[in-house]
Amino acid sequence: SGRPPTACTISFQTVRRKLDALSHFSVSVNQFQQCSIYSVSRFLLYLRQFFEPMQEISQFYNTFQSASAALEKLSGVLEEKPTVAEPEEPTPLPSVQGEVRFDHVRFEYVDGVPVLPDLNLTVPAGQTIALVGTTGAGKTTIAKLVSRFYDPTGGRVLLAHFRITCDWVAGPAASSARHPRATLRFDD
Repeated sequence: SGRPPTACTISFQTVRRKLDALSHFSVSVNQFQQCSIYSVSRFLLYLRQFFEPMQEISQFYNTFQSASAALEKLSGVLEEKPTVAEPEEPTPLPSVQGEVRFDHVRFEYVDGVPVLPDLNLTVPAGQTIALVGTTGAGKTTIAKLVSRFYDPTGGRVLLAHFRITCDWVAGPAASSARHPRATLRFDD
């Protein structure tokens, strides 16, 4: 066909040659009814040469299946719609310095099950804080609300008296850094 053979066609050609050699070997063994060490070793070598390409094909198929599954997961993530709505007419976030304040913030991942029932918290400008608590107490949720990965179910999150849910082009996530353990740092 004019195209160079692919890895799979080369493997199948190799398999065909090995099968021909194996069938010839079995005929000669049945014909002469003798089985010397040379014949056994030759048979085992042919057998090994037969299964190596089959193993390569099997490994290629497993890799292909893994890649297909990963691609399917990735396309699912890319098709995901954001839960925080983008503003219709965004305005740039002003350079802000000031306190972060949670004013009667309520948040629920699942309707009717509050994670933060009524949070009132003020973090003064330039202050470093640590949120410490048991698993499920809402530490990560607070960090995600400040970064606007979520909007609160009720109440307000304020950054220097600006409401974080305002129509900003770049929200607080652009001026904060996230550590894997949900540590936030704001520029002064």
